[in-house]
Amino acid sequence: MSSDEELRKRAAKMVGREVETFKKMCPEGQQPILSVLRIHLLTEYYLEQIINLQLPRGDKLLGNTNLTYAQKLGLVEALTVLDDKTVQSLRNLNRVRNRCAHEMDREITLADIDLIARPLREEHTRLRRNYAAQLPEYLRQVFSALCQGVVAILFGLEELKLTPIDTDDDTEEDEEE
Repeated sequence: MSSDEELRKRAAKMVGREVETFKKMCPEGQQPILSVLRIHLLTEYYLEQIINLQLPRGDKLLGNTNLTYAQKLGLVEALTVLDDKTVQSLRNLNRVRNRCAHEMDREITLADIDLIARPLREEHTRLRRNYAAQLPEYLRQVFSALCQGVVAILFGLEELKLTPIDTDDDTEEDEEE
């Protein structure tokens, strides 16, 4: 099997796994407030995965401290792994989640979903045009777009860790010259 085929196979496996996780965490028909809480948990998991992949001992940092979502996001932002629009969208998700966790009888509104989606720019415009009349589906589509972007970055980071760096070939070529 060629390295391209192997890469495609690993990508398909990871994407399939994450699609199933997303469907489980954010199923159709789920109450929007529950979707916010569960996707917040899922994206926090992704942030932790990024930290573990980017820091030699990220497990020590995550295991021995009580970092908040905002702190984990700030660390990932400082590592310049995610683009600014994704970071801002995640930051806004955290704001909406905190409002849900601290306000009794809180309902998710169109303004909440727009707050999360607006940093996604063109994607926000497309999703709002197609789904704004159906708030739960609009929220689900926004979360799908956001998670897809994070998973793509996460896959790229995992591939960097999985791809062996063969320095022997370079040395032999240098010696022959």
